[in-house]
Amino acid sequence: MGGADLVRPMSGGLSEFAEDEAKMVPGLGEMGEPVILGGREASLGENIMKTEAFNLVVSDKISYTREVPDTRDARCKSVYYESDLPNTSIIIIFTNEAWSPLIRTIWSVLNRSPRHIVHEIILVDDFSDKAHLQVRRGS
Repeated sequence: MGGADLVRPMSGGLSEFAEDEAKMVPGLGEMGEPVILGGREASLGENIMKTEAFNLVVSDKISYTREVPDTRDARCKSVYYESDLPNTSIIIIFTNEAWSPLIRTIWSVLNRSPRHIVHEIILVDDFSDKAHLQVRRGS
């Protein structure tokens, strides 16, 4: 899956992610800044956290391509890598992952990895049963 596959217009010129993008708030969660919800959204987020172990309401509001701080240890930042590294396949294994963090992970790989190194991203669904992850046949 390349970056172009994530933004390919569907028939009629609509983005596959138009509904998701409509929920996003520009700048929210940039550079790892905390997001605080109020009212009904706060209650909904707290209820979802009981089963999902994270706040899906907030996740759905954060851009798939947000900037995050570089939290690597200073020793890791000082390591120099040759530019002629071989290309690689990146394997992401998930089970019943929520949609927004899964897509954000893919974008993070694409946006933070040297393009000439990423050959492919392979998503391995380890027997998910959530409807949004099911294969749609005939579409």
